[in-house]
Amino acid sequence: MHLFKVSLLGLNVVSAVNGYTTEFDASTYAKADVVNVDVAIIGGGATGTYAAITLRDLGKSVIVVEKQGELGGHTETYIDPATGTAIDYGVQRYENTSVATKYFDRLGVTYNGSPMPSYTNATVYTDFTTGKPLTNFTPSFNFGPYITQLERYPFLEWTKDLAAPVDPDLYSSFGDFLVKYSLQDVAYSIYMFSSTAMLQLPTLNVISNVGLKELGVHTTAIGVVSEKGNHIIYINALKVLQKSVLLSSTVTSARRNSYGSQLVVSTPTGKKLINAKQLLITIPPTAKNLAPFVLDTKENSILSHFVAEGLWPGIVKISGLPAGVTYKNAAPETLYNLPTAPAINSLTPTAIEGFYRFYMFNAEPMPYAQARAKTLASIKAFADAVTGVSTEPELIEFASHTPWYSKFPSEAIKNGTWHELYKLQGYRNTWYAGMEIVLGSVALWNYTSTLIPEIVAKL
Repeated sequence: MHLFKVSLLGLNVVSAVNGYTTEFDASTYAKADVVNVDVAIIGGGATGTYAAITLRDLGKSVIVVEKQGELGGHTETYIDPATGTAIDYGVQRYENTSVATKYFDRLGVTYNGSPMPSYTNATVYTDFTTGKPLTNFTPSFNFGPYITQLERYPFLEWTKDLAAPVDPDLYSSFGDFLVKYSLQDVAYSIYMFSSTAMLQLPTLNVISNVGLKELGVHTTAIGVVSEKGNHIIYINALKVLQKSVLLSSTVTSARRNSYGSQLVVSTPTGKKLINAKQLLITIPPTAKNLAPFVLDTKENSILSHFVAEGLWPGIVKISGLPAGVTYKNAAPETLYNLPTAPAINSLTPTAIEGFYRFYMFNAEPMPYAQARAKTLASIKAFADAVTGVSTEPELIEFASHTPWYSKFPSEAIKNGTWHELYKLQGYRNTWYAGMEIVLGSVALWNYTSTLIPEIVAKL
């Protein structure tokens, strides 16, 4: 066992480790490759970017480590090279809150009260495996009784801090919840906001996804106005943050203690050493993602419970379909007409004729190449059946939001694991703020705005 001394933002820290390693030794790096900051942020999606801008405006130094080549996470925009038309195929809408509008104003993003243009003039509920429309099928959109149940849990719009004993309705299956409260008639309509696996999921995991804000209760939506689509938010944010962002970069190893964190980061120009007083993790809390941070027993006992689904959004070009028709996937013989996973939930026309937005869902993650192949095969089978000829659909964009919506299973919810996660905030100078906490960009900004004062207080 060796002792080593690390200069961490002016603090001399003495730690003990098994086996000396030079990767945390600043003297082995070029001066330009050692970064000392108040807060290191892992992930440059909605949460990480918002946190970086907000902390910077508070006069704090930050560094954002983002594995992709751009900021934005699930906010994805396709720009048609022929026409310059922007199609948002990731994040679609933003709730009209003071946090959102203040953030847009800060970044110089123009917005209005028209969240999403529609290019649909007809909707056809179709079995995507045969291409045949379902006859005598009209899903109900009478969400009133469902909203009545949602209003029992208004706090889920901003927190899942549930200590034991937890309401049994929240950890029972959503399928049982639908039956218990006679909500079967809106099951299909709820699925269009959720996933094919929703009946087996704990109720908490569905209603915190398809909640009051998704149904437009107590809120209105705003839309971004830009020829760059919603991605303009992150284009402008990068202009502000500049060198405080490491793109195409990942943390390969980390050391955390009561003084702060040291992170070894692989970047396109080589390794960098980051010394940070506080660490904010906004990426999905999977075992693979968290492995470099070497969780201790306490952290692992909470974070190891997370499970996730698979979600792949994209844009496909299909010739021969009637213009202006949205096709929604509905199975003729399953309970509530829900498609069997993996499944595409719908094909929605866009501003470019023949281009359709879609989401591919699966009950669990799968490799990108496999998901892409299944998606293309499913769309081709559908298009061939509808048009009556052999088609050649072209995937214009295919993105991965997998792992999608990390969540706790029923037993963990019952045991109050969510409460334990919230108690973990700040432990080992590490904080968590991502889709596992709340869903939706604005909800994440709202939550992060409450977390930042706590982070700052520990600097």
